[in-house]
Amino acid sequence: MRNSPSSWSSIPFPVFTQPSTAQFEYESDSKSKLHELVGLGITLFMGADSCVVYYGVRYQVTGETELEQLEARTHPLMQAAKRAGLQYYWGNFSMEGGEYHLLLVGREIGVFGLEGIGERELADTEFQQMMQDTRERLQRGGFSLVPALQIQFEPDY
Repeated sequence: MRNSPSSWSSIPFPVFTQPSTAQFEYESDSKSKLHELVGLGITLFMGADSCVVYYGVRYQVTGETELEQLEARTHPLMQAAKRAGLQYYWGNFSMEGGEYHLLLVGREIGVFGLEGIGERELADTEFQQMMQDTRERLQRGGFSLVPALQIQFEPDY
């Protein structure tokens, strides 16, 4: 579904925003129907539970100023990710309907659910290349946390 790891510099990476309902935009002109719609400037709203899977780092965001920066896509971590050629996703992952905002930075493996993808196969060699490339990009981008497989359930409240 994605391009091979060797061509990641040309991958159109998603830029995600999260107002009161999960919303995302892709900055892309990819050939898939989803990307064609979004390439026209259409914003798609998601309304179902999902499971977000990334390889990279995770930050908890708590301050109102930081949340506003995430919404405006001006948060310093988002800007650093973009400069390093990394993807990011943020949302409210609270299981109780409260506030538990996380920012994931690295490589998206998939957003799974009724309004996402249902499956993804990732070969050993592809995953190893993804991990190596992501570690290098995180380091070049100034991210100090150790990357890991990040799996987050995002309920739709």
